[in-house]
Amino acid sequence: MWLTNLTMSIKNLAKSNMKYLPIFFFILLFSCKPKEVKVTEKTFEDGSPKVVSVYKNNESKKDKLEEISYHSNGKVFTQGKYQNGLKEGLWTSFYPNGTKWSETNFIKGINEGTTKTWYENGKIRYEGSYTKNNPSGIWKYWDMNGKVVFEKDYSKKQ
Repeated sequence: MWLTNLTMSIKNLAKSNMKYLPIFFFILLFSCKPKEVKVTEKTFEDGSPKVVSVYKNNESKKDKLEEISYHSNGKVFTQGKYQNGLKEGLWTSFYPNGTKWSETNFIKGINEGTTKTWYENGKIRYEGSYTKNNPSGIWKYWDMNGKVVFEKDYSKKQ
């Protein structure tokens, strides 16, 4: 008898709380997400971070997801993602004052696609493309005032 009563109580509880079931599964799904751990790899003499890496689940170097390096003033120097231990996607570098210095794309650790570099005044310095880690196509170079001063075509054999 008590088993029948317990079973009925559980069924009634489940019926009355069905509206909460999607919320429960949502919470369960996102609470099982792999944790990310930030690790300070290198520091400056004053103890402030120089290189910080983000790892999936644990501090195993093979699970590195991202790396951020800093200038001594605490501003970001370089920042980019990793996939399977190799640089992947857009990597960005900055001058100590926070102005963007460069953007370079990586696929499986190899320069691939457009790369741009700027002067500290924010004007473009050069722009070009990489194909499998090699310069390709037309690269343009500008002076600090924004005037094109040189072009090089890497598609032509030299």
